[in-house]
Amino acid sequence: MAQILILVGTESGNAQMVADALKPVLESGGHAIAVTDKAASADDLGAHDVLLVVCATHGSGDIPTNIQPLAETL
Repeated sequence: MAQILILVGTESGNAQMVADALKPVLESGGHAIAVTDKAASADDLGAHDVLLVVCATHGSGDIPTNIQPLAETL
């Protein structure tokens, strides 16, 4: 099955709760899941078959600080 990386962008923890809820659902389908709120490198992305981004907004639709490098890269 797939190697899935879930990147979490969160300020208050709500997106983390969503990612944590997704993990066992995907694992039950036989997938290997990694969940992180750390900045991911190109090597991290290349080591996985699927990238899921779970990201909240805050303020006036701003993205969380920890996910800004990925957003700028994309």
